[in-house]
Amino acid sequence: MDSEFRIGDYVRILQRRYLFLLVPFVVLFTASIGVVTLLPPVYQSTGVILIESPQISKDIVAGAIEGAARERIEVIKQRVMTRANLIRIANQFGVFKDSDKKLSSTEIVEEMRQRAVVDFISSGASRRTQTTIAFEVSFQHRSPNVTARVANEMVTLFMDENVKTRTKIATETTDFLNREAQKLEDHLAGIESKIASYKQENASALPENLAIRMGIKERTENQIRETDREIKAHEEELRFLDVQLTAFKSGYSQIGVPMPQVSALPPERAAVEAVETRDPELEKLRSEYDEAIAKYSTNHPDVKRLSREIETLEDRLVKEGGPAGIGVKISRLEKQLTEIGDDQAQKKQIEQEIAALKAALVPAVEETLDPRLLQQQQQASLAQAQAKAAEARMKADLDLNIANLETKIGVTEERIKSLRAQKKTLEDRLSEVETSIVQTPLVDRALKALNRDYQNAQLKYNEVRSKAMEAQISENVEEASKAERFVLVEPPTLPDEPIKPNRKMLALAGLAISLAAGIASIFGIEFIDGSIRNAASLTAIMTIAPLATIPYIVTSNEERRRVRFRAVFFISMVILLLVGLLGIHFLYMPLDEVFYKVIDRFN
Repeated sequence: MDSEFRIGDYVRILQRRYLFLLVPFVVLFTASIGVVTLLPPVYQSTGVILIESPQISKDIVAGAIEGAARERIEVIKQRVMTRANLIRIANQFGVFKDSDKKLSSTEIVEEMRQRAVVDFISSGASRRTQTTIAFEVSFQHRSPNVTARVANEMVTLFMDENVKTRTKIATETTDFLNREAQKLEDHLAGIESKIASYKQENASALPENLAIRMGIKERTENQIRETDREIKAHEEELRFLDVQLTAFKSGYSQIGVPMPQVSALPPERAAVEAVETRDPELEKLRSEYDEAIAKYSTNHPDVKRLSREIETLEDRLVKEGGPAGIGVKISRLEKQLTEIGDDQAQKKQIEQEIAALKAALVPAVEETLDPRLLQQQQQASLAQAQAKAAEARMKADLDLNIANLETKIGVTEERIKSLRAQKKTLEDRLSEVETSIVQTPLVDRALKALNRDYQNAQLKYNEVRSKAMEAQISENVEEASKAERFVLVEPPTLPDEPIKPNRKMLALAGLAISLAAGIASIFGIEFIDGSIRNAASLTAIMTIAPLATIPYIVTSNEERRRVRFRAVFFISMVILLLVGLLGIHFLYMPLDEVFYKVIDRFN
């Protein structure tokens, strides 16, 4: 049909085809109302959990878990929404007990994950500055009671999982750091043992004792030089003793004492000579003492021995009295006079004593010279006897001196042998010290490497131990719930109204769809039907305008058939409606309850 339609044409079409509008509209709208009415309500229960900041400043105690709150919540969600937890919750609260078909475990898990919703609540103007401060845990179900119970269970799981996760992480962190600290402590102990063993093995070459070893080296070298000097001195002494021994052994052939003659000098001169030659033994001891003091020091054993013998002999002569004793006293006073300083009084007193002794010396000498002739003979005989005795004493003294020299030579040789052994010991010690000094740089390098490893391990140990202490404090903070925590600010409650479906909007949509379906059916039938209904249609087909238009003449029978058809149609519709209502009333639910239920669904 290529003719143009006018408003009147549309009205006439509607009059002819009103059943094609009415039937689809009634059927579809009734079906949509039924579907909307029969759709089960879905309730949602929501709990709001606040992410509370730590009660202790992070500057004082760091938390066990750091990072974005959204990421931590996602991790907790994955741990809560495990297959085992979802199946347990579904079975515990009978989430799918009214399901039309038996669901598999996989289907149950998928349904539970679709019905459980986690939404984040953020603060901040822009997306970059938004911070998650809370989140909502929701669950959807047909039963408000099941919805509230499951939502409470999930909220509890979220909060318990957060506490368990934070405490577990804090505990595992503390245990891990403590294990690492113990490993580092064992490592430190191993390095300390290596250092101690190395020091023990190289105790003689430790760098900290280098100054001591240098001092030992210097002292040892000085001792070696001193020992060399002593050896040389004793060798010189040994040569001198050998010379003396040779001289004493050759002195046997030269021993002889001249026989004295009778003196014819005046008494005074005879007295003086008598004093001088009265005791040859004393003169001999003094001569030996002068020779010894010329060669040795006053501390030499021979000098001390001769000094003691002279002193003993002089004491004996003083006790015996006579000219010899007086001469000894005079000699001692003269010696004492030379040793006195500027004390004039004492000097004068000693000089007076010397004068008195000299005065007493002349009578003593005179007594010894009377009678002159007899005494001269006696003196000659005595002098000869004394000369023989002196010769015997000189031989005995010579033997004694030879024995002393041989003893000294033996002692000196032993001393030289001891000094050479001492020098060998000192040289060995010096060699050891020099070897240790040469090895000191190598030992120092090795010790520095070990100490460097020890210091690095010590720093790492201190760092790990510090972190372990911080982790322990963080664990205590987590156990005391003083760190970041979840606070349930709005627990899930029993929902009063379903969140879906929106029955009013669905009914309006059904109405619009039903009306559109009726209008579409009218136009569809009209376009399919090729009947000519007016002059414009005929002109469009024939391209010839008709001369006149005769309207359709409706007979009385046709009118009656139309009225009868309409009456039968409406009565049938009413009967069908009544039958449907009676079926609903007796087979499904009383109509009053259906009425109130429908009203409740839409409200």
